[in-house]
Amino acid sequence: TPSPWYNVISDGKIGCLISDRGECTFASNSREEKLTRHSCDELRDVPGDGIVIEENGCLWTPSRAIERACEYVAVHGCGFTELACGYNSVRAVRRVWICDGAKYSRLTLENAANVRRTLHVMYFAELVLGDTRQRAAGGIVCAFDGKSVRAEGNGLSVALTADRKADSVGLRAENYRDAAGRIRTCRGLGGGGITPALAYSCRIVLPPKGKADVVFALSARPVTVTAESAAAAERESAK
Repeated sequence: TPSPWYNVISDGKIGCLISDRGECTFASNSREEKLTRHSCDELRDVPGDGIVIEENGCLWTPSRAIERACEYVAVHGCGFTELACGYNSVRAVRRVWICDGAKYSRLTLENAANVRRTLHVMYFAELVLGDTRQRAAGGIVCAFDGKSVRAEGNGLSVALTADRKADSVGLRAENYRDAAGRIRTCRGLGGGGITPALAYSCRIVLPPKGKADVVFALSARPVTVTAESAAAAERESAK
């Protein structure tokens, strides 16, 4: 039997579809209450939300959303998905799970080099807040409250935060994508645009041969994320 291409994780309050390349997030109804976009394209599978890593202008992801010359591993289990790759002398492992209306993503970065590294890690979410982007986009309002980036519209809401302070945030997809639609940066995310999106970027310093992690939460209501609360949510999701 072939391995599954997608994993479906949900607690009835929030859920996601996730593969080795793309993903999307929804509230209680995956058809009528999409929070982020789903490409519906088996070949390209453009992610509606996810994590991007940047160092000195070089971009990569733990999944195949930005494909590099490295080995990618995707493990789907009951209630979780784990995505991993080793690139640019950094091993990146992202674990995704859901608990109490929040989609958590823990990214662990391990430096294989004997030098200090400074990385920027961005979680982005390209918004729908309804059944289709075309019908719902005009009613979406995005804002940053100092702790999380949030959006409301069409009777739905979504918030994005992390257990680290934001280095920069974005409220439009044009803040991090170029004119051709490619992700071009993970930092300096301010600026204009017309496509509603949430982006939260953190600066992470890796010591020589050291490692660090960051936990993001994409939720239907604002949550406070700490290392302790994320660990508790992961234990609860495994029950």
